[in-house]
Amino acid sequence: MSNRAPAAVPVPSLGPWEQVGDRTWRAVAQPEAVTIGLVAGSEGALVIDTGSSPAQGEQIRRSAEEVAGVPVVTVALTHAHYDHVGGLGAFADLPIHAHLDLARHLADPALAADLAPYGVDPADLPRPDRTFGVVRAVSLGDRVVELISVGAAHTDHDVIAVVADVKCIFAGDVVEPAGPEFGPDADPERWPASLDNLIGLMLRPGWTALPGHGEAMTMSEITLQRGWIASILGEVTNLVSDGVRYEDAEQRGDWPFPWERIAPGVRTAYDRLAERGFAPRDQLPIIRKDLRQD
Repeated sequence: MSNRAPAAVPVPSLGPWEQVGDRTWRAVAQPEAVTIGLVAGSEGALVIDTGSSPAQGEQIRRSAEEVAGVPVVTVALTHAHYDHVGGLGAFADLPIHAHLDLARHLADPALAADLAPYGVDPADLPRPDRTFGVVRAVSLGDRVVELISVGAAHTDHDVIAVVADVKCIFAGDVVEPAGPEFGPDADPERWPASLDNLIGLMLRPGWTALPGHGEAMTMSEITLQRGWIASILGEVTNLVSDGVRYEDAEQRGDWPFPWERIAPGVRTAYDRLAERGFAPRDQLPIIRKDLRQD
């Protein structure tokens, strides 16, 4: 989800753990229906994302250990939006894996505003101490989970968790069945290429991706969504060529997803094109009325 908390904040809750493969589970954390991942090995378990508050993080950790039958020994974060990092306080004593750019987003005023209704100050959240730029292998004893930076998409620091022995990928918010969420920190230009990295991991039969929100997605579903995401920049380019400004883009454009999910991303696309000198201009008539000769 984008880093925007609901106006009325319900009490965070955690659904039951659903087994998706050998010693691999997911649970849904409310109020934003966030997918929480759990992978167990002979030496402990990995939790992927932490929910919206320290209390929810404690519930995740406690119930994860009950289900896995081994202690949670480490945590991985897919990105720094409040509904994925708000529970970090419950894991402060553990190694925390994240993209090297995630920590600076914990100081973002927008994150502070999103966490405030939950009584969480981002300054109190533990910082990741196992950061990486491209890939990190997390050993759980008899199995390994690979954490991979796919590139800028939903944010500029998106990470997916690949559990190869069960052909399962915890994909964070780079895909969603309901369509992508383009917050102000999304990258409409590079998102399609980032999805190519995810799709490339799913070329062999049997792979599924568990998005940060919603049900599992297949490679064909993700490939279709990749095409629709790519079409957004193309549509903005067409609108700019026709002199259509951002304020009129919702009505004038042909959009593949609901406007409320992509409006900030369309704004970003307009701004990126303007930085290159390509901005809407008023269309001049070929013949002005006051110059016509009778």
